[in-house]
Amino acid sequence: TTDATNRKFTNVAFQGPGHVMTYDSSGTGWVVRMTLNGADGAAAWSGSFLPSATSAISFLQDGKSYQLMYDKVSGKVRSYRLNLF
Repeated sequence: TTDATNRKFTNVAFQGPGHVMTYDSSGTGWVVRMTLNGADGAAAWSGSFLPSATSAISFLQDGKSYQLMYDKVSGKVRSYRLNLF
């Protein structure tokens, strides 16, 4: 999903409260923990991801959350381990 400011959103695989990751073409991104009523909670993390990523896939491995990001133009792929609570 993409919003009006061209940020992309994806769910984060996590065995706890709901989290959403949002990122833009510069690579700036945020992981936001959602409250139980679905409203925005606090930003759990912010930083840099793969610039110009065109897609992101979240998965769990050994109980830990990972985000795989792909840029179809350059063919670059990066994986990030997310430490969430």
